[in-house]
Amino acid sequence: RASTEPTFNESFSFSVSGKLVDTCSFEISLMTTTKTPFSHDEIYGKTVIGSFMFARGEELLHWQEMVNHPRTSVVKWHQLSGSTHHS
Repeated sequence: RASTEPTFNESFSFSVSGKLVDTCSFEISLMTTTKTPFSHDEIYGKTVIGSFMFARGEELLHWQEMVNHPRTSVVKWHQLSGSTHHS
């Protein structure tokens, strides 16, 4: 979210058709964005949660738990990986 005072611990609700669930994922990124000439966005870290096509480890387990418990809140903390730069 574009904010100088981000709020963490937010929840996300979404629906995915059963036949599309294996082709979906979502990426959570922590980044700064500057709106000045010659500036660039800086990504401090990210994680991808999704099916086996997109995720492994805890992120895949989180996805599987959400798929196995529809309409139920599934709360997990995830470690962000790597830092990259985008122009």
